[in-house]
Amino acid sequence: MAAKPDSPYHQGVLSALFSRPVELVRSHLYDLGAETPEHANLNDIVENRVAAIFRLHGAVNIEPPLLVPSASPEESQTHATFIDRHGELVCLPNNALVPFARLAAREGARRIKRFHIANIYRPKRVIQSFFEMFL
Repeated sequence: MAAKPDSPYHQGVLSALFSRPVELVRSHLYDLGAETPEHANLNDIVENRVAAIFRLHGAVNIEPPLLVPSASPEESQTHATFIDRHGELVCLPNNALVPFARLAAREGARRIKRFHIANIYRPKRVIQSFFEMFL
């Protein structure tokens, strides 16, 4: 019943989920065991070099939206899926093209050279860079 947007309980469930008080102790301890990898200091150097090459070719760094609407039930099985404040299912895309294509279509981009270096959310964390041209 609470999953149906037209249910009288739907808004109450969403309000209860998103109005919970934050426990500061849990917030501070959430990533306590995280360690910085040995190669972390090289990441910035490599990213800056790659970005400089992309800029030499006329590209601009445009960050696509982080979350996209979940398009199908199958997608919610293979992607990290969340519920937003309005009760809509959203997910972390597993490639960088879909969020940017949605953004470009919405803004009516005709010609663009862009790049972005970011994490891609798959079962194993991947850092991906891409260079795209729409002519």
